[in-house]
Amino acid sequence: MKKKIVFLIFSLLFLGSSFLIFNFVLAEPDCSLSTYDEATFQYCYNKLEQLKNQYLPAQETNKKNLASLQSQLDDLNKRISVLSKQLESLASDISKREEDLAFTQKIFEQKTVDNYRFMRMYDPITPFLFSDSASDAFREISFRQRVANEDKQSIISYADQLSQLKKDKDSLEKNKVNLDAIQKDVAQKTNFLAGEVAKVDAYLAQLSAEQQNLVAAKQAALFSAAGKDFNTQTSSSACPPQAISYNPSSTTIRVNTGGGIQTMLLEDYLKGLGEMPRSWENVSNHQEAFKSQVVAARTYALFKIIRSSCRNFDVYSDTRDQAWSGNSGDGDWNSAVDATKGQFLQGNGNVIIAYYSANAGGYTLTPNQSWGGGGDYPTPVNDNGVDGKPNSDLVARCLSDSHYRWEYHYNFGRDGGIQYNDTCPGGDISNNNSPLSESEMEEIVDATIWAQRNGHVPDNSMSHDQIKSDIGGSMIGTIQSINANIVNNQYTSSVHVVGSNTTTDLDGNTFMIVFDVRSPGKYVIPYAATSAGNAKFVKYDILTSSDAHGTQGAGWYVYAYGYGHRIGLDQEGALGMASQGISYTNILSHYYQGTALTPQGFSGTIQ
Repeated sequence: MKKKIVFLIFSLLFLGSSFLIFNFVLAEPDCSLSTYDEATFQYCYNKLEQLKNQYLPAQETNKKNLASLQSQLDDLNKRISVLSKQLESLASDISKREEDLAFTQKIFEQKTVDNYRFMRMYDPITPFLFSDSASDAFREISFRQRVANEDKQSIISYADQLSQLKKDKDSLEKNKVNLDAIQKDVAQKTNFLAGEVAKVDAYLAQLSAEQQNLVAAKQAALFSAAGKDFNTQTSSSACPPQAISYNPSSTTIRVNTGGGIQTMLLEDYLKGLGEMPRSWENVSNHQEAFKSQVVAARTYALFKIIRSSCRNFDVYSDTRDQAWSGNSGDGDWNSAVDATKGQFLQGNGNVIIAYYSANAGGYTLTPNQSWGGGGDYPTPVNDNGVDGKPNSDLVARCLSDSHYRWEYHYNFGRDGGIQYNDTCPGGDISNNNSPLSESEMEEIVDATIWAQRNGHVPDNSMSHDQIKSDIGGSMIGTIQSINANIVNNQYTSSVHVVGSNTTTDLDGNTFMIVFDVRSPGKYVIPYAATSAGNAKFVKYDILTSSDAHGTQGAGWYVYAYGYGHRIGLDQEGALGMASQGISYTNILSHYYQGTALTPQGFSGTIQ
């Protein structure tokens, strides 16, 4: 009895332990957050991918079965259509034969009456008395008999034909009834399976959309670009500037979260920003990059406070202004906020609009260049470091998370960068992204020629053959070379293409927009745009597979430079400068030239 009790207690303890362990294993990251660290992002993204992979094999099988059922249904409809036409033809033949039979029957009946009368009045002696010979008399009698027999045979033949036609009609009608039943069954199965396929497609699309949202949330948190476009900052719809009394310990900011307005201390707001990835903490001297970002974000926020006196909030919580998650930052980020308390940038005594973005691609732009409006400040700067490499080329310095020059095939979870350097730990010059084929690039070039003629981009419903037919002799043919003309290291002005049929120079922006619309899969050249969608000053290059990776093979790679609007502070450039031992004050003076940095703890009236 004691052994049983001991065993029961041990079992309960074991079950309890198992339950606790099981609960621990099931504990998972929260995928409903608005911002994500790398581990949470990968977990949530992979979880959605696993769900998709659970459905995809069965969905492919269902689609094949649906195609088979649809083929069967089409075949049945064709056979039913043929039978219907045969039945219509038979009905016509039956009607005609019935008319012929009725007509023949009527004639036969009339002949029968006439023959009856003849026979009643017939005197068998008369033909012999009036005929020249007995043979004539017998011939007349024989003729009458033969005609009567032929009439009978005609009626019998018509009757047989009519009977056979009716049998054929009955047989066809039975076949049609059977086919109708089969068609109905197959149609029901087809409709049911089509509905199921559509449901799964919709579910898979929802999962993909959630993945896209995850990526967008991660990018918003890690690589935000302050200010979506100048229309949200300095347009005529903005409030008139109004001087404010600034105190770093008491100044508040009103944040529009989309679900309401939250008012908080400005310093607390800064600690809730997700503007630089925490993975950068493993980079030497990263604190200087964090400080430069904090000062830029504080300056931007103060500018918005000064320009928001006529409305009930100061900033949006997304990249229309700055990505604010509401989560308090970690130690290094909070330390950067505290270390720069009271510091912001001024130009001619006024708070500047301190735009920033993830990566400037080696050269920053003005708002006018990037957006087509918004002024010429911050001024453009050549973002090459003392080593001659772009500050944002983190890969070249064996740092992580570089977007300086990357192949935008949009493989989630990797930047797709050209890794020329294989001297870094784990470095690799290989790249898993596939190039554009020669035919795909020829289509994009021809579509750009078409767009320049017609003033708009041909959509994907227009085939390459249709485009070539429209442009005629201007089609490029086999591409022999493509060269992107990059002006002053800032933007791609044109694309020079040599083909077997013609040589042409394509407008750089038109080529880029056509590329984004008509390129296969998820290839895209990212660019900043105004609210009207006008692309400005985009920098990209086009390389052969051999030039890109030093490997043989046909195809073309399109590389974009920069990430975001490329105005003001370059976040990755700031990290690159910090890694070279440059202080945050010098980082800020590099990107925001002609400005003055207020001292730590500053307070007073600002405008």
